[in-house]
Amino acid sequence: MSFFKAIEICLIKKYCTWKGRASRSEYWYFFLFYVLLQVACTIITGNPESNISKVIGLILFLPNLSVLIRRFHDINKSALWALFPLISILILCIIYIYSMQYTSMATIILYVILLFLLFFFYLLIQKGTPYGQYNKYNEN
Repeated sequence: MSFFKAIEICLIKKYCTWKGRASRSEYWYFFLFYVLLQVACTIITGNPESNISKVIGLILFLPNLSVLIRRFHDINKSALWALFPLISILILCIIYIYSMQYTSMATIILYVILLFLLFFFYLLIQKGTPYGQYNKYNEN
């Protein structure tokens, strides 16, 4: 899948489609599009937290979430896996804030957060379920 085809699918054809599957290239090209758009906004405005950047983030929140969920479907995982990093990182950040007075504990928690992110990244780079093998979210 090409860069522009992935953008077309995620923004036009499947803007808020939660069913089905998304290939690795579809997910990563759309992610790259989002990052490039945010970098361009930062360069133009000179402020990474500008209103334009926030509006783009809000507009692209649902397509980002839907392509993430469809990516998990491609590796035969439930949409709840998309909540796993959010909830775990949130809990670990709260623990981190309360443990900042204990330097060694805070360092350990930062490493755990990094491990969670690496595991999440590992899931997103896995190949999808091949055609002919069982995938409860539909065929490839």
